[in-house]
Amino acid sequence: MNHARFFRPFEIAEIEFEVLETVVFAEFAIIASSAIIATSRTKPSMIFSAEILSNTPSAMIVFRFNYYKMFLPFCGRVPAYVFPIVFYLFKAIILCMPNIFERKGREAQVFRSESVLYPEHVPVVLPHRDAEIDALVFALKPVSEGKKSQHVFVFGKTGTGKTASVKFVLNELEEFSDRAKGLYLNCFEFNSRHSILSAIANFLKAAVPRRGIATDEVYSKILEMLKKSDFAPIVVLDEAEQLLAEPDEAKVFYDLLRVIEFCDKRFGLIMISNDPALVSRLDERVRSSLHVQDVPFNPYSPQQLKDILRERCKYAFLPGALEEEVLNVAAGHASRLGGDARIAIECVWRAGKEAEKENSQKVSLEHLKKAFALVDEHPFKKVLPSLNDSEVLVLRLLCEHDAMLSGGLFKKFLDRSGQKLSLRRFRDIVSKLESLKLVNAPLIEKGMHGKSRLVSLAVSSALLSEEMKKAQAAQGTAAKK
Repeated sequence: MNHARFFRPFEIAEIEFEVLETVVFAEFAIIASSAIIATSRTKPSMIFSAEILSNTPSAMIVFRFNYYKMFLPFCGRVPAYVFPIVFYLFKAIILCMPNIFERKGREAQVFRSESVLYPEHVPVVLPHRDAEIDALVFALKPVSEGKKSQHVFVFGKTGTGKTASVKFVLNELEEFSDRAKGLYLNCFEFNSRHSILSAIANFLKAAVPRRGIATDEVYSKILEMLKKSDFAPIVVLDEAEQLLAEPDEAKVFYDLLRVIEFCDKRFGLIMISNDPALVSRLDERVRSSLHVQDVPFNPYSPQQLKDILRERCKYAFLPGALEEEVLNVAAGHASRLGGDARIAIECVWRAGKEAEKENSQKVSLEHLKKAFALVDEHPFKKVLPSLNDSEVLVLRLLCEHDAMLSGGLFKKFLDRSGQKLSLRRFRDIVSKLESLKLVNAPLIEKGMHGKSRLVSLAVSSALLSEEMKKAQAAQGTAAKK
């Protein structure tokens, strides 16, 4: 029997092999080769080498030929004209299949503007912060009139609206007057004197690298550019307590205050911190020149948290997509955790994501309960596994004895650990734990005995003890394995 007019399984397999070996093929090459094979005994590899074109991904061709191969056990010898028909049939099926991301986009939508719930969002309305905003405006208003502004110290617990309020006021100030511009720096990222001064210099249009240039030279650049500048910079140092871990880095406060002595340009400074005793820990020379206006931010009440959530959710969710009870429960949950608005907002956002994942058109309490489990209520859970034995021991001692002066804590540490650790190294441990927001260590006066640090936990001792036990148990299990 003459097989020249039929496809054979061996030849189809050969074609598939060639597709696997070659990067791209045109559809025309496949169909043309199929026709040639149907009428001759030419080797498929020779045909493909002669008919290679482009624009068709090899992965798709392999996928299509796999469909062909599925029919081979059933067809044995099939007329040549059948395979082009099957080819285009499966092509139509493949082209009609939606992209996996397109399918994900067809879920039920509950958000109108999801970004309103993001941590970096600066709202247009800040409920229950009118007094604090008025205090910031009063301190900064003179800059818009070409006068000297007051330096400001903003303090309060996490999630009380400190950063959002300061950014909101700066945005309003820049819109009101072109005499002032704000520069926001988070001291977790800009945690050294050099990096902060470099950022200010670049803000003033002096191209200065963050490394490879002396700090004093950067400072000179700032003074030079300030004389040419037509606006007064308002520098915001968020998480300012991070700069006090090392004495050399804390000199940046003195640098910024000296600007006024060397330059006629006005210079505003806003410090934001969770530590209300931050100013008292600054160098005496800085404190004598700083003259800050304190703006405290108190924790939100449950009702205030509910008002904040309602204001955000009005813009974040579609009408009717959020059950009213979700706001009440989320506000109560955040209130129990210290009145942290960030937790309340994140819980509602994650509840909305859970609703979309389940293709639900309404965010319910069940979605919120799942969100509670996802939200990291206690950041120390992430950092505990990275702490060494000495750092964990300091935390254990504080769990047992509450607040202690650094000298007494050092003695108990030596007795418990049996280590020969220097006092300087112990101070480094305390500073690290403070930077991780696990402890508070403000500097206090001891009268004739000078100054000392009062070290205390910045988190719940019960929760910390529980998490340390879990971490220890997990390490023991891993060691047995």
